[in-house]
Amino acid sequence: MMVVDANSIVKLAIMEENSEAAFKAIGAETSRREPILAPDIVMAEALNALWVNFAKKKRITAEQLDQAEAAVVAVIEELRIIPTIELESVAMRISRDHGLTVYDSLYAAAGLMNDVPLLTFDEKIRNKAKAIGIALVEYE
Repeated sequence: MMVVDANSIVKLAIMEENSEAAFKAIGAETSRREPILAPDIVMAEALNALWVNFAKKKRITAEQLDQAEAAVVAVIEELRIIPTIELESVAMRISRDHGLTVYDSLYAAAGLMNDVPLLTFDEKIRNKAKAIGIALVEYE
C-alpha cells in the first residue's frame, strides 16, 4: 500500500522525467493488488497539471490533453480516495511546522496517518517527508 501524489499520476499520462519510475512503482503495487491511496484533491491537481502542460507550457496538443485526461481519470478511479476532512488536522500541523503547502501536506498526512510510504517525485516534498519521518517510495 502507498500514497501517490497528483504529479506521480500525471507521469503515467504524459511521458516526462521519471515517468518510467512512476510506472514501475505504481505497477508493482497494482500487481500485488495493494490499495493505492490519495487525498480527494488528487483529481483537481492532476487535471490542472495536464492543463498547465497544454495551455501554459505548450508541451501537449489538445488531442494529447484529451488522451491524458482519460488516462488520469482511469487511474484515479482505481485509487482509494481519502476525504480531505479526514486529513485536515494533521495536514495543517505539517504545513504549519514544516512549511509545506496544505495541498502537499494532505499527501504527507495520508502517508503518515495510514503508515504507508508516499510516492512523489517532488524533491521539496520528499525532503520534508523525510524530516517528518514519512516513508518514501524509492525509485531510480
